[in-house]
Amino acid sequence: VIEIEDASPTKCPITTKLVLDEDEETKEPLVQVHRNMVIKLKPHQVDGVQFMWDCCCESVKKTKKSPGSGCILAHCMGLGKTLQVVSFLHTVLLCDKLDFSTALVVCPLNTALNWMNEFEKWQEGLKDDEKLEVSELATVKRPQERSYMLQRWQEDGGVMIIGYEMYRNLAQGRNVKSRKLKEIFNKALVDPGKILAGTEIKKQVE
Repeated sequence: VIEIEDASPTKCPITTKLVLDEDEETKEPLVQVHRNMVIKLKPHQVDGVQFMWDCCCESVKKTKKSPGSGCILAHCMGLGKTLQVVSFLHTVLLCDKLDFSTALVVCPLNTALNWMNEFEKWQEGLKDDEKLEVSELATVKRPQERSYMLQRWQEDGGVMIIGYEMYRNLAQGRNVKSRKLKEIFNKALVDPGKILAGTEIKKQVE
């Protein structure tokens, strides 16, 4: 369900409501993008958020039976892919009708802090209990601190941002002598990574 304010020929239409899933009988919204975010989305970004929902989740009912799927958001540079991802993750991770609690953003190292800034920027104006908890490992140097942050992320939920190289090193246990730390990194990073194992995407990345 998408509601759009009437727009003049010279202005971009403003979306005021985006419901990704609703109750079949009562038509009550089950999954809905927060208004503070949806009004910032341009029409193609609204379509992008809907696309990610349709590909990854489809419906609340479907998420109870299936671990979900994935998608590639292939908009050109500068069309606001980050805002679409922020809006999607904010919606699905904070929805009490869904069982999702954590998301791992794996990105180039030089964009990790930008991801942090984008989450902060687009969540501005929201109440504290309406915001996603977002952390990053790019500036964390000690393995013990990284393991603590990963454990806290898994327990408390939210978004963790990590660079490609660090993800690979921690997942493979490089330069980590402690067996306990290796187990923590394995649980937090390797198990979710198995979803990509053997896929065409993984082969192309390698």
